[in-house]
Amino acid sequence: MALAPALASADRGELELGVAAVGELPAAGGLDALAQLGLGEVLSLRAGLGGRWSSSGPAADALVGLVGAWDVLAWVPEVAVSAGARVGYDPDVELQVTAGLRRWIGLDRSLTISIGGGYRPRLGQGYGCLSFGFWWRNRA
Repeated sequence: MALAPALASADRGELELGVAAVGELPAAGGLDALAQLGLGEVLSLRAGLGGRWSSSGPAADALVGLVGAWDVLAWVPEVAVSAGARVGYDPDVELQVTAGLRRWIGLDRSLTISIGGGYRPRLGQGYGCLSFGFWWRNRA
């Protein structure tokens, strides 16, 4: 694997849409629909809505946060810091930090893998998460 420059970079005003399969510990799984808007060369604003399923029942969550990316390698490292809320089983506020890698497939599609953790203050509960995503970029 060469550490060559990536084929594309996040620029101001670029919009990306994505879907991600998410696993959380303690045991829960789900799907997220995501949107990301480039704020500049390094930062993007990300928003997501997701559904979760576990033995406790279904839930939905919404998160908004900032993503920083260093888009000079073929595998682009990203770090995201987000806050939001969960409704359904165990409703609470959520704070989440993830780190991951993005691999561009051509100019307008990418795959992501990320790992991280979150905290729900009302419940005093931490959780780990792992996600795999597929993104499309609108180059208007």
